[in-house]
Amino acid sequence: MNEQQKEFMKKQKKMIVDSLKKYFPTIPLFEDEMAEDEEKEFIKNKKYLAFVLSMGDFTPSNLGNLTQSFSIDYYSEDRDDVDETLIDIISLVEKIPTVSFVRTTKMRARAANTDRFVDVVTLDFRRFVKYECRV
Repeated sequence: MNEQQKEFMKKQKKMIVDSLKKYFPTIPLFEDEMAEDEEKEFIKNKKYLAFVLSMGDFTPSNLGNLTQSFSIDYYSEDRDDVDETLIDIISLVEKIPTVSFVRTTKMRARAANTDRFVDVVTLDFRRFVKYECRV
């Protein structure tokens, strides 16, 4: 059931990941969350710079269609090009079929037990998904 759509969803996710990795080859990409040991490496050894891709909830759209939210968290330390980078991320991801940009949310966070601050921007998107529904 829904096999064609499942394949399309996998392809979309791969396109998101591949686009970010190709355009930003020096920025690591994590899915769902950054492991604690990986986060400690950022704090200890280098500037905080990473993406985290998280797939979200489904909501009904109309008969036979759903929307699924997803987000990309962009972590950036000591960079003055955050807004410019956001424009590139939005452009890359919106090129993927049935994906649309929703909004960004910005905040600054202290890196654990340090005097360093990291800009954290959540980019919210949604994708439209067809499914076999009851009539």
